[in-house]
Amino acid sequence: MSQMPVAVRPLVLCCAALLAAACTRVVGGAAVPAFGAGPNLSGVDVDRVVAIAFFLGSALAGAAGLIFGLYYNYTSFIIGYTAGLRAFTAAVLGGIGNIPGAMLGGLIIGLIESLGGQFLAVRWTDVIIFSILVLVLVLPWPFSSFLSGCKN
Repeated sequence: MSQMPVAVRPLVLCCAALLAAACTRVVGGAAVPAFGAGPNLSGVDVDRVVAIAFFLGSALAGAAGLIFGLYYNYTSFIIGYTAGLRAFTAAVLGGIGNIPGAMLGGLIIGLIESLGGQFLAVRWTDVIIFSILVLVLVLPWPFSSFLSGCKN
């Protein structure tokens, strides 16, 4: 194992912990899930919550680009396309608006990607991941997310 993955893991865990803390303990961050329930019903400042959500999303996208660049020692203007589709798949799998579910969905997508590369050809991992997205979106599941009990 090289030195770079050892340095990347704490950075990823720190970003996940900061996101969880921002969405549960910070007043503006705690308003984001309430805003998702219904902006007119939540009684929060809509413009402020939208700005906070865009700030959190942009900051995490920048952190993800930094982590990707550190891990692979490569960067390009198109590296975010496939990663964005995988992140969307993880969010749909874990439940839209469910941050712990999206984190667990990302973990499952990562495991599928790494194990798919071990047992199948690497080129089939994208097919597997996006087939999961299609199945979750098309099939009438009895649950919208597997972590429907985990709400912020």
